[in-house]
Amino acid sequence: MTTPALRKEKRFLEALESLFTGAKVEGDSGFVNLMRIKRQYFCSIRPELMKKINARAEPDTDFRGELFDKLYTFFHRYFCESGSIYFRHLPAFSKTYERVYEDGQDVALSWKTQMLYYVKSDVLVRSMPVELSEEGGLYSTHYFYFDATECEHKKNSERREFIFAFDKVKKENENEVIYLKVFYSERGRKTNEEDIIKKVNKNNIRLTEGKLQKAINVFCRQTEVDFFISKDARGFLREQFDLWVYQYIFEGKTIFDENRIKQLQAIKDTAYEIIDFIAQFEDELRRVWEKPKFVRNVNYVVTLDKLTDKLLQKIVKHKGMKAQIKEWCELGMADDKFSPKTIFNGQGRIDETNGVGGNYKFLPLDTKHFKDIELEILECLGNLDEALDGELIHSENWQALNTLQRRYKEKIKCIYIDPPFNTGDDFEYKDAHRLSSWVSLINNRVALSEKFLSQKALIYLHLDHNANFLGRQILNQIFGGKNFINEIIWRIGWVSGYKTQVDAFVRNHDTIFCYAKNKNNLVFNKSESKIPYSSFSEGDIVNELKSIAQKMGVDYGSLTNKKINFKTADGYVYKLGLITKQGEYNIEDTWNCSEYEELNSNKIKRNAKEYTPNGSMLTQKPEQLLYRIVKLSTKKDEYVLDYFLGSGTVAAVTKKLGRKFIGIEMGRYFYSDCLFRMKKVIAGYKVGISNVVDFSGGGFFKYYSLEQYEETLKNCHYADGEQLELDS
Repeated sequence: MTTPALRKEKRFLEALESLFTGAKVEGDSGFVNLMRIKRQYFCSIRPELMKKINARAEPDTDFRGELFDKLYTFFHRYFCESGSIYFRHLPAFSKTYERVYEDGQDVALSWKTQMLYYVKSDVLVRSMPVELSEEGGLYSTHYFYFDATECEHKKNSERREFIFAFDKVKKENENEVIYLKVFYSERGRKTNEEDIIKKVNKNNIRLTEGKLQKAINVFCRQTEVDFFISKDARGFLREQFDLWVYQYIFEGKTIFDENRIKQLQAIKDTAYEIIDFIAQFEDELRRVWEKPKFVRNVNYVVTLDKLTDKLLQKIVKHKGMKAQIKEWCELGMADDKFSPKTIFNGQGRIDETNGVGGNYKFLPLDTKHFKDIELEILECLGNLDEALDGELIHSENWQALNTLQRRYKEKIKCIYIDPPFNTGDDFEYKDAHRLSSWVSLINNRVALSEKFLSQKALIYLHLDHNANFLGRQILNQIFGGKNFINEIIWRIGWVSGYKTQVDAFVRNHDTIFCYAKNKNNLVFNKSESKIPYSSFSEGDIVNELKSIAQKMGVDYGSLTNKKINFKTADGYVYKLGLITKQGEYNIEDTWNCSEYEELNSNKIKRNAKEYTPNGSMLTQKPEQLLYRIVKLSTKKDEYVLDYFLGSGTVAAVTKKLGRKFIGIEMGRYFYSDCLFRMKKVIAGYKVGISNVVDFSGGGFFKYYSLEQYEETLKNCHYADGEQLELDS
């Protein structure tokens, strides 16, 4: 017969195993391997743990049952599906938290995330029951079972959507359970909710569209898991347990005798031993996370003008030239008829009368096609640190920052980041973080990058209304309120599809926070603190105004003499008082950043697509915005860092302005968009601010990838012994 004490013991041990080791999932990813290793570790420590417990509590006694009950009550609050340790459930014993926040509500406060490294969010798919209960009504409770066996063993690398299909209705424990099959969407397939409802209703179960959607939403939320690493698991859990014991003792009215004090001490000793077992594993994970990562796949891109004619003659005869020409064709810099011979004129030098931009001297050569002569190529460039315009790094950004911090400590003059806004669809990060996860993500990375900034440097954090209030708090915490410079309002302007209608308000701005590393040492580039009214040629302005006058049915001359505003058919407001007058004004904290695009917005949109492989992507942040930031904050050859590089706008603008760039991006589009774009930049394509700054091409940069945390975990195995070792 199973006694209450045995039931409590079983509940605690099962909960400790499932919560510490995470959800039982299969696959070959690093994080799945981590959960597998955790399970092995738990199995190895369980006998030792039970030996210690048995020495303190006799089997099948009331105290033994209480011991396991108290341990379960405490520990279950601090684990999640991934095995990460944090405030999974808010502590009921803490009256401060309980008064302000409902239990289980996710909040973005420093006390919830400050002890964590945010690693990633992922989807862990497993079959599960879902019960929906509502008060009142004949059909108030519905029971579902989501059968996800078709997805559990498949890699969701592209973050595909789920689709659901009716399977059956089965009676279990007097309840009618609706079984739904879960699949990954392919070729744009969608869930046929009407078909599901129809088939369920045939089984005499009344199911509404709202109830079905609610059940699906519950399933989807349960599959989204955040991975964290605790910076100090031992200190955190011991502190929380001490608070729990303190609350338990001093809120009760019972007077504890000597025996009861011994029992409480036994509970505490057992809890501390469990914490030590957990912390030993977490500390090893933290060391793996914090370890600088190995550099891999280093390549260089250099324009032909920087190479000697003798070396070029060798390169065009190299076996890798065929692959290089194929790449130039993909970049739109050559066609199938291209021959290496056409690079040279009759004297064996680069022909400056043909090719991209009127000559071939800015064709970008990628050393990945010429690895056996790469050193020879680099030798003719002199001192690499001085010659390089910048570097692109394919890596998770915390890992990259941690690896680079010694090399670039206090060498960066400007940081601009445009992180995921917590909206649901930004880039490779699973950008649906609950607020506390988002705070941890940004806080970890901004705090680390602070070490890169020189004493005269600035950091710009670009956010929208979903996260700007949190960004201000993060920056205040890291840099101090005294180093706040300004809150810049960027009017989004012409960016197509970026405005959103909410009730009566059209959102048309973002917020950019500007902070100094040390405000007392800050020196703005004053020569750039004044903005010209117009940077287009007079001919462009005249032609545009004539076109506008014709549309309006008025005389062109009358337009140039009036300071009026009007709205054209394409929806753009033109301020003729600014257009027709040349001059400067002091920079303000509300930016249109459209001095260079209002008159030519459609042309700029068209040209920007030439940066991308298929002409399908248009960056939401125009080069004009970054032109203002980089020029105001830096001087020639100073470093600009962006570790949420996205499509590469910061790197492109930095290069065109003669500064040095460091760009970090982890997404799969690092190669398809970022690298593609930078090759076109140094090739001299006239896009964005190229005409404004008179940039015609030429450059030299390197790109590489870093070993990643998940790869390290994938190669780990558990070595059983006296001390835990994660051997790679």
